[in-house]
Amino acid sequence: MQRIDGPTVSATPPSPPVEQDPGYFTEGNPGLGTPATEVSGWWLHSVQEEILAVLDEAGITPDIADVGQLRDAILALIVANTPPVSKGVILGRFAHSSASQVVLAPTIEGKVWVEILDTVYTAAAPITFDITSHRHADTSSEAAAKFYYCYLHPVAGVLTPKISQTAPTVPYGYHPTSADHRHVGTFYNNGASDIVPFVCHRRVEGAEYLLQYRALPANALPTANPGTANYLAFGLTNQLPTTARAMLVEMDTKVKSFENMDAHYGDSTLVGLSSNTFPGPIQHDGQMWLRVDGASPQIAYAHKNYTASDALQFSTATIKGWRE
Repeated sequence: MQRIDGPTVSATPPSPPVEQDPGYFTEGNPGLGTPATEVSGWWLHSVQEEILAVLDEAGITPDIADVGQLRDAILALIVANTPPVSKGVILGRFAHSSASQVVLAPTIEGKVWVEILDTVYTAAAPITFDITSHRHADTSSEAAAKFYYCYLHPVAGVLTPKISQTAPTVPYGYHPTSADHRHVGTFYNNGASDIVPFVCHRRVEGAEYLLQYRALPANALPTANPGTANYLAFGLTNQLPTTARAMLVEMDTKVKSFENMDAHYGDSTLVGLSSNTFPGPIQHDGQMWLRVDGASPQIAYAHKNYTASDALQFSTATIKGWRE
């Protein structure tokens, strides 16, 4: 595109006219004496300059022989003003496969999509992570009762799996010493060194893992001092992956009557769990999601007795899953 040219063009732009009421084009109606709309030089000038302003913003030099420059400019500006997909794109179904394997399977358009350092890579076939043959250099042997982090990195443009005991950096999920290794999933190895079966739901804001893998200790509530707070604090540092932002907990109180049952989460300092003071309360018997934060997260579940005869215990408190 280029500005209008020819022997009758002006060397200077026209002056804007006095603004009147805006309206729409009409072809007029001679029978009714309605004139057709006059296309003024200023209107044509403004349309021309609006288009050229887009080219200028995109850094494109007008070319009279190129009739696709407006399109090219718009596409260039979209790319230039769109945040890198890195900062999040992982599209694929992360799933348990066997006692030693997990898989990232295709979803949208029959592909796995993973952004690594601002480049989007795809794979048409499922990507298998085998804990015996795809270990990262920092992970020498398989261990029991351990969280493992699955990474993908490009080798000659092909997504290649690696499994590591080293957690990714946050918030974008890269291996701390292998800059092109992108975190795509997490699993837990049980005491028999078998991958614990799980269901993973990937969402826009992250992934949600559902499984039943860790029972917390029961809290035997004392009979002394009825009406006061009795609680059990339990550290979660080794009970959740470091990528966890929330956990799903199932509690079964098995009590005849209770005033307050509370779950506290956060850093190693438990606030307000003394005497009759509780952080809450959360009155709940069943499953609930709790936020995980702090460098050393803990959970405290408590019961405040009415009388000494009501001093029973929590029979179960189980972590059912986590979000990352």
